[in-house]
Parts: sequence; structure tokens; C-alpha cells
Amino acid sequence: MKAFQLYNKADKLIVRKLYSWSCNIGAFYRSFVNLMQPGFNSDFVPIKPKHEVMALIESAISKAEQAYQADVEDEAFFIYWDKALLAYHRGSYDASIGILEEYNEGIQRTYGSEHFGVYYALLLMFHCYKEKNDFKNAKYCLKKFKKHAKPAVEVVRALEFQLQSVKGSAKNNIKEKKIRTKGRCGNPFCLNVEKRQGQFEFCSACRICKYCSRKCQRIHWKNGHKESCKK
Repeated sequence: MKAFQLYNKADKLIVRKLYSWSCNIGAFYRSFVNLMQPGFNSDFVPIKPKHEVMALIESAISKAEQAYQADVEDEAFFIYWDKALLAYHRGSYDASIGILEEYNEGIQRTYGSEHFGVYYALLLMFHCYKEKNDFKNAKYCLKKFKKHAKPAVEVVRALEFQLQSVKGSAKNNIKEKKIRTKGRCGNPFCLNVEKRQGQFEFCSACRICKYCSRKCQRIHWKNGHKESCKK
């Protein structure tokens, strides 16, 4: 495959430090990972890469992580998504959920609760719990996903159908695990972040966006939230 050949050539140049200082090394490795680990199929189930590619994906993730640490990259937590997806494909569902919790908090701290990364984190958590036959937490994650992502009807039907396949073999003694994070103020013009969980007040209508003050809530309402909140 040509992608492997190009990757190996570029990787050798990076190891020998034969690249411009302006190159985003972390982004290069992440792009390769995303190519090999593409996401979800038409039924919204994660697409599993071929077994022989797994080790290469893991190596690229490790190199991306090292590059982000060296560059003090603000968006290094995006690599958590790649690690969570790889853990899912390897059947390490608890590890994947733990990584997704860190990823979700990083997203909400930096971009707020309306970022698409939150939707994907909830969707992959749903699949992890489904594979664990944890009907209660899979249902909870699906409910949160529907609330945040507002997906099309066919998406909801496909996921609810998958959830029903778990119901018969569900473990009944499992407690629901609430997803709580410290997030950024929903006003895109404000950079305030919660110092403790529950510090900011949620929008009483959607319960998705939260704000550090009434003033920020009014600003966001006039700048887009009025439309998205009513959907």
C-alpha cells in the first residue's frame, strides 16, 4: 500500500531530524493514525483496522504523543481519542472508557460542551458499555449522545437497535456511572473554566451549555444559542 511506503519514508526522515522546524510532527503521525483507524461505518459502529496494522497504529500514536509533549501542544489531548479507539479495537473496554473520560474533559475544558469531540466520546463510550453487556450505562451514554449531538432519526434507530441486542444478557447489578466534567463557559467569547465540577450553571432549557455568569448566558443566547437550544 502506497500510504505505508510514504509513511515509512517520512518516519525515517523524522527520526534523522531531516525536517523543517515549521513541520507539525504530531499532526503527521495523527493523520496516519486517522487514515488507518477511520472511525465509524454506516451503522455507527467503529471500523476495526486489520490486525497487522494495529502495531503500526500504536507506534504512530506513541510518536505523536512524544511530538506533542516536545512542542507543548495545547491540543495534545486529541491523541486520547486515537488511544481510546485503539483500546476499544483491542477489547480493552474499561481502558477505553477511562481514556475517553480524560479526552471528554479536555475537550470541554478547552472548547466547551458543544464541540463535536464530546459527541464522539459519548458514542464510543456507548459501544464500550454495549460490548461489556452493561445495558444501563450504554443506555445512559446513548441518552447523553442524543442530547448533545441531536443526530438524525436513522442514526438514533440504528443505535437503539444495537442497544436492544444487549438487553437480554444485561448485568443487572451495575450502577449507572454519571459523566461529569469541569468545563469551559458556554459563551465563546469567555475563557473561564470551572475550578470544580458544578461551579457553573447550566442553561435550564437544554442542560448542555453552562455559564460562569448571567451576562455570559445572555451574550451566547444572542449569538447562536437561541437557535441551537430550540432544536
